[in-house]
Amino acid sequence: MILHPRDKWQRAGLWLVDLLAAAGIGGVLLEKWGSAEPATLQSLSAGTDDWNRYARHAVEIGGGALLIPSAGCPYAGPGGFLYNYFLGLLAGIGFQDVRVVWAVHAVCLWGAGWLFVRAFGAYVKTPPARLLLSLGLWTCLLADYLPAYSWRLLSENLAVFLEGLWVYLLSFWDRKGYRQGLGSASCLVLGLGALCRPQWLGFLPLFAAMAASGMRGVHKKYFPGFYASLLLMFLLSAGVAVRNTLLCGRGYFLPTEGVQYAQEAMDLTPATLLKKGAFILGYLPALEPAYQIRPHWMLVWILWGWGLVQGRRKILMNTWGKMVMVFIFYYILTLFFVDITSYGYRYVLPIIPMLAGLGFILIEDRRLTQEPNINFI
Repeated sequence: MILHPRDKWQRAGLWLVDLLAAAGIGGVLLEKWGSAEPATLQSLSAGTDDWNRYARHAVEIGGGALLIPSAGCPYAGPGGFLYNYFLGLLAGIGFQDVRVVWAVHAVCLWGAGWLFVRAFGAYVKTPPARLLLSLGLWTCLLADYLPAYSWRLLSENLAVFLEGLWVYLLSFWDRKGYRQGLGSASCLVLGLGALCRPQWLGFLPLFAAMAASGMRGVHKKYFPGFYASLLLMFLLSAGVAVRNTLLCGRGYFLPTEGVQYAQEAMDLTPATLLKKGAFILGYLPALEPAYQIRPHWMLVWILWGWGLVQGRRKILMNTWGKMVMVFIFYYILTLFFVDITSYGYRYVLPIIPMLAGLGFILIEDRRLTQEPNINFI
């Protein structure tokens, strides 16, 4: 493929930002690597925090106990069921040093940033705007994940990569690349994402309905593979139920702790809802006085809100834009039904890059109907 010189310079500029982000992530990783006390998954497996239990489950899986008997019958928690097997794979191939896990987390974070920038940037028209979008997305990811979560054994490190991969694959939905299976692959990645973060489960039926609607005009010969992908997406998301059925004889679909915590956090009084809303918008002291304000959250909410106002008369979107927008609204709704202060602010993180990317696109052009820039992706 022959690129226009402008596209070559644009790619070079974005790769420079990507490399600077990689250098920043690598620098923090080296500092953590050198200053941390030696620890292994085995040594971290004693304890009751989520990272202790993830380590304990990983050691079990690495030793061949694939159904994780110590997690209870039915599976109690932690919620990131897939993350157990992510760590178990590392343990099984001999990577017990926690610092190696940190390095893998760092790679996942950088990969997520690269995918988000390409997915959203493909719908931005001008090179300066793409560069600004890239800087904004990288700022959100590095400010939130790198200091608080990359150095802990928590499922957010895998979830952010799966989210970025899903949005990237979804960007092929409205062009010929879909026919090569990339659109169907987004179904499978979303299923894995729901197995990693249970809050995504309710989005799957919405995604399936929109995906089926988006198949209008596609040749019927692609339908069997597409609907098989949707079926596999739901099967993948049911991993907890499969494990419970095989080990316990009962197909509980969700981690029991998550259901219990959600019931306990079900406080829908106006005062609590207002505090949760302030927390979600970036004023974290509304629920936790010791937490810091997240000014970049406030900026991306303003960006997204401004984008909606700009297109308030008629926002026209392709399949990709509709799915991202519905994910945002769905996820906002779920945040009012969970304990969003659990382990910091991790529950809010999945919508921050979505708000930044889509808000930027809507401000530049409220008619998100153009094809993505193939040279850019």
